[in-house]
Amino acid sequence: MGMIANYQYLPDNELEQIKCLSNQEDDLLDFAEDSADTHDILIDIDKMWDALLFVMTGFSSSEFLDDNPLREAVLGVTPLEDVSEYIAYTEKSRISAIS
Repeated sequence: MGMIANYQYLPDNELEQIKCLSNQEDDLLDFAEDSADTHDILIDIDKMWDALLFVMTGFSSSEFLDDNPLREAVLGVTPLEDVSEYIAYTEKSRISAIS
């Protein structure tokens, strides 16, 4: 089966809500699903995230690359803890440094 990737733009207030829900997994996943239905900017690359990461960096997702902007572009900068599904976010201020 494997992991799939979705990338979504969120307004600042919704990102703050997600951060606050990081220790309430059911509420967090419900919020993320509802948010995906609400916003127009959603990119679903399914399982291609792994190939994209390898093509961009030359490394697999199992190899840790500290402070690699291309890795951050694919995997996000800050993963949420205590969640069974991988959810990570990148602050707007960091996006310009990555690109």
